Amino acid sequence: MNRTKLIILILVFFAIQNFTYSQSGKLLRVEINTRLEYEIFKLIPCGKSGLLLFYESTEQAYEDSKNWYFTFYDPNLKEKWTKVVPIVNNLKFKKFVIDDNFVYMYFLNTGKIKSEMFNFQIIKLSIDTEKFYAVSGVIPDKSELVDFKVHKQTAFIGLNLRKNQVQINAVNTITGKNTLLPIDLNGENLLEDIVIDTLDNSVLAVINNYISKRYNSLYIIKYDFNGNKISTVEVKTENKENELNSAKLLSVNKDEKIIIGTYNKSTGKTTELKENIETVSTGYYFTKIVNEKQKFINYFNFLNFKNFYSALGGREIYKIKKKAEKKKIASKNYSLNYRLLLHDIIQYDGKYILLSEAYYPEYHIVTNMVYDYYGRPIPQSYTVFDGYKFFNAIIAGFDEEGKLLWDNGFEIWNILTFYLKKHIIYYFDKNDMILAYNSEGKIASKIFENGEVVGDREYSQIESMYPKDKIIDDENSNIIHWYNNYFICYGNQEIKNNSLPKLNKRTVFYMNKVAFN
Repeated sequence: MNRTKLIILILVFFAIQNFTYSQSGKLLRVEINTRLEYEIFKLIPCGKSGLLLFYESTEQAYEDSKNWYFTFYDPNLKEKWTKVVPIVNNLKFKKFVIDDNFVYMYFLNTGKIKSEMFNFQIIKLSIDTEKFYAVSGVIPDKSELVDFKVHKQTAFIGLNLRKNQVQINAVNTITGKNTLLPIDLNGENLLEDIVIDTLDNSVLAVINNYISKRYNSLYIIKYDFNGNKISTVEVKTENKENELNSAKLLSVNKDEKIIIGTYNKSTGKTTELKENIETVSTGYYFTKIVNEKQKFINYFNFLNFKNFYSALGGREIYKIKKKAEKKKIASKNYSLNYRLLLHDIIQYDGKYILLSEAYYPEYHIVTNMVYDYYGRPIPQSYTVFDGYKFFNAIIAGFDEEGKLLWDNGFEIWNILTFYLKKHIIYYFDKNDMILAYNSEGKIASKIFENGEVVGDREYSQIESMYPKDKIIDDENSNIIHWYNNYFICYGNQEIKNNSLPKLNKRTVFYMNKVAFN
């Protein structure tokens, strides 16, 4: 076979890999009337069992609680049942875990509460029996939820408190018993990650500890499932110029753990509590722990990455590199400094992959004219927050010794949202890794093989309910993995269709089941 024919066959092969209708070419879509700008509905994919949709109503169940409506759909998006569950006033849904065919949902009030009120609830749904259970409790005011994990009816809740302190609660989801896990770290602390380690029958907490204003370390605290502390391991930066921003832990086996995260150049200031939109990252780091001892830590500056620049304009990169060359300073002393949302570490085919999404807060200035006593105009300006602009995904693959094997990027277009959450999904199809996101009624996707881009960026239309539907506006859209090669696209759309005798303009929350084929 000559080279030309080989290239043609490769292009044809990848052209047929795309997001399509779900099963047998049939459109599976649900529409619910809503308002465009509000993210009212929450979704939890429950594997092959189905899909859970829920929302808070305006109905007061009791004096201290409101009614929430929960609807369960089968894999064909047919409604199976709807139930009403009272949930304490002013609680917001934060995270979920699926364990042993139970769905655990964590609801939290992050504000200040009265002393007699609960400020968190764990709602447990048995998928098999369709029954709900709830336990309630109290945590310190204005706590920030970092992680929520469940193992055999015990929920581990990781919190960052005011004054840069950490609290981890173990809550029995049957009795409601709430146990505080010991931390015992001096200085200021931020929780980064909680991992249920079934290989070692333990719970691992990764805590960022600031022992001075110019130096920090990570600590891995190991607990048994009863909340008793087993050991504490320090992970040092080994470079006082680098400050570890974030951390994701993966247990490789009983004795070996790896941590991959982001770092930046130290400014001499302690990182602020909660999700600080001003915290920027210089690059990735990789460290390995074997038999509770740190073996090494490697740093990888984004400026030295090779491939993901194609997803950016390039002008900023060019200017920084030229500045480094002019001053004859190594590029490691400069950085692009991104604000990043990290995904969990992906372990696939003997490699470790870290995916993150870059964003920045976007504002615009409004100027109004006011007049003084003498009628003279005086301009007054103020800044308005427009939302978080997502613009790029950064992906890198490492071997087990922490060496960077490849890097790449996936540009994100037209996602501006008030909700700081992840938008990129990934899916493995044999040797291929597919990245995708949902925006403006289309799924944008790109295929990578061993970190290299294969084929062109693809766009797949998310089909609407009727022929001649025209999407006028699209807000809060996203895509999540459901099961196997199936995904759910959802969000709010304003749709116009002049061919319909009624409702020729509608605003809906939609759910589409799609497949990658």
